[in-house]
Amino acid sequence: MNRTLPTLLASSALFLSSLAITNAAEPTFDWVAAGGGVKSDKTRAVTFAPDGGVFLAGETNGDGSFGDLKRDGLGETDFFLARVSKEGKFLWVRSLGGSLIDRGYGVVSDAAGNAYVTGHFQSTDAQVDGQTLPNRGDYDVFVAKYSPDGALLWIRTAGGVGYDYGHGIAIDPQGDIVVSGSVAGEATFGDIVTKSEGKGRAIFCAKYSPAGDLIWVKASTGNFSGSGHGIGVDASGNLYLGGSGSGSGSFGNLPLESKTGAALVLKLSSSGDAIWANLTPGMPSAGFHEITVDAAG
Repeated sequence: MNRTLPTLLASSALFLSSLAITNAAEPTFDWVAAGGGVKSDKTRAVTFAPDGGVFLAGETNGDGSFGDLKRDGLGETDFFLARVSKEGKFLWVRSLGGSLIDRGYGVVSDAAGNAYVTGHFQSTDAQVDGQTLPNRGDYDVFVAKYSPDGALLWIRTAGGVGYDYGHGIAIDPQGDIVVSGSVAGEATFGDIVTKSEGKGRAIFCAKYSPAGDLIWVKASTGNFSGSGHGIGVDASGNLYLGGSGSGSGSFGNLPLESKTGAALVLKLSSSGDAIWANLTPGMPSAGFHEITVDAAG
């Protein structure tokens, strides 16, 4: 039986390879798609489209090409989202950016072929689809939805004056979008304000409807400073966040405490209530970057 897998390599240009792997046989390349320019370009996230194509999200610097498609740089480092057909052809590429650093960290696709992306933007003049994004200071979070043909359907921003980012993104069984990440200090999500104490960084999880309406946002409190990275969803809509952190604080009614850097897993209900937390202390850089959930939850 053949299995087709995407393989990504990040260097001065980005590459996407499709491998056909047969049991007890050497893998063979079906196709290779490459994009980027003369500077550093990175694919940071990949997901399959329902037609077998692929969505790529990441960052690119300056002018470049994605297959036969040309892309003009918007500033220093731009967010990009690209769609590649199952045959390895770039169908379209979209950008967000300005004079500073703007990146994509997560992408997921729904059953209709829409793409949802998250990341952060530093540029106070960041442009996307003819609109300038409001920036509250330093890096802010963005979450966006694109149609199967690359039209921007909506974009939402969040954050404060500190270093904030969205990293993990997933879709729950109801079709809502859940995002994980980290915010520093006071951060605004729609009409909701979260706060982290001192110099700590709060782990957050936010849920949006398919139309882009903010349903809820939850964040850690106290002097626990952490980073939220991967997010997974089980069949009941429970959420699992992977990340890292240290210090003393809480997420909802769950205490979070580690004197050293620790890898962290949080389980939340579909409404964002904390169910359990597991911290595994280790070296200062200990953490979970991605997470997935099996059929048994």
